[in-house]
Amino acid sequence: MKKLAYKILFTLFTGAIVYHILIMCQVIPYKLAWGGRLRSLQEMYVFETFSLILNLLFMVFIGIHLQIVQLKLHPIFAKSVWWFLAIVFAFNTLGNLYAIYPLEKYIFTPITFLSSLFSFVVIFGKDGKIE
Repeated sequence: MKKLAYKILFTLFTGAIVYHILIMCQVIPYKLAWGGRLRSLQEMYVFETFSLILNLLFMVFIGIHLQIVQLKLHPIFAKSVWWFLAIVFAFNTLGNLYAIYPLEKYIFTPITFLSSLFSFVVIFGKDGKIE
């Protein structure tokens, strides 16, 4: 089950990166990100750059578990990162419920919920240890 969770999370992060790149290229209006609370292009670039960096780091982390990236992590560090991800996505799910625009509320709430859920699957799953 963990391997499936890793693959689903990798796919979700790939989609998130594409979404944030499209926002930065202004193909998608920036009002459809960050709960609809961004006020300017400059603010959008700052927040979207942060999103891209964070999502890329998450993908590298998951890539390590999928053995796409060859790097060993200390198990305590890895478990701490998974807890961080699970909690961040749980809070992000709550934040998306209060988004101004329905698209963010109804599309991204389930995505962040699944991200949190699959992070917990990795933490508590029984088919292998986190390394």
